[in-house]
Amino acid sequence: KIFLKMIKLFLVFAVLCIAFVASEVLGAKVVSEAKLVASPYHRWAHLHWVWNFNSYSNQVNVTELIDDYEKHDIKFGAVNIDSTWATSFNNFQPNPQKFNNFPELVSYIHKKGKKVIMWATSFVNDDMPEYEMAVEKKYLVRDKHDVVRPIKWWKGKGGLLDYTNPEAREWWHSMMDNVLSLPTLNGDGIDGFKCDASDPYIIEYMLPPGGKALGFNNVPYESHAQYANYYYGDFFNYTRSHRGTSGLAMGRPVDCAEDKTSQVCLDHSPKYTMTSGWVGDDCT
Repeated sequence: KIFLKMIKLFLVFAVLCIAFVASEVLGAKVVSEAKLVASPYHRWAHLHWVWNFNSYSNQVNVTELIDDYEKHDIKFGAVNIDSTWATSFNNFQPNPQKFNNFPELVSYIHKKGKKVIMWATSFVNDDMPEYEMAVEKKYLVRDKHDVVRPIKWWKGKGGLLDYTNPEAREWWHSMMDNVLSLPTLNGDGIDGFKCDASDPYIIEYMLPPGGKALGFNNVPYESHAQYANYYYGDFFNYTRSHRGTSGLAMGRPVDCAEDKTSQVCLDHSPKYTMTSGWVGDDCT
């Protein structure tokens, strides 16, 4: 008897549910098509990006990489040319010994419907011919004694570009134009930059007791985050001044120190530039 009562209750409940659903369906109204807000960044941010290890960054290897992906019908949207592409780190001059015809390579990639990004940081190394000029004109961040104390990083040692100095930015942009605006391509050029993590190094000026990282007119940077916003933001915005909304930047959204004991992690790229990010490429 108890079993029969349970079945009856179940059937009543089922009928009520069916009646409710039917009333909702029959009484439903046609909803107009949803209007989604346009994405703030270009579609190729979502496509597969490929690149060789930095020591393989040359015209032949980059061309072969692209052709091999296409040969095996592996879809991708962009190729990154990594850190050893220039005659000197961050002078934005393609090395002719590695790239015998850089504009031709960019044109080849673009004709295939792909995009090109290139590695960069905000360091000016002390072995660059422009270093002394940059120090003299105060284009670089300085310590509390108003001195550019070269900072050791993974590609040498040097000073960080001072983004608060208008003349320094203008000088930097003129070098970026070497790859963003190629004369033989009628101003066409690369589509963005892989901005590596030079920004945390400003903390070396800030950390000692009373430490300061001086910018334009000796006004100190307030924090690492402020410098990071300038650094990633400038690469992103200046690229877009050439490429429009199709210009993108790649950077670390967050990263942690290699010292696993300290567990120090920092935000890097501001969200508005974070169209594409990568983390965890260190073997450690």
